[in-house]
Amino acid sequence: MLSYKETLNKKGITKHEKMYYNSILFNKLLSKLVKVDQNYKCQRSN
Repeated sequence: MLSYKETLNKKGITKHEKMYYNSILFNKLLSKLVKVDQNYKCQRSN
């Protein structure tokens, strides 16, 4: 029973870490896209 709980806990942690890591990557990608979009708008207005 203990081993089952341990594996469940480990899976839960890794799943949480994965979600957290993915959200960080997504935020980085989003900020890059926003910067690119701003640069594009600036170039067009000039």
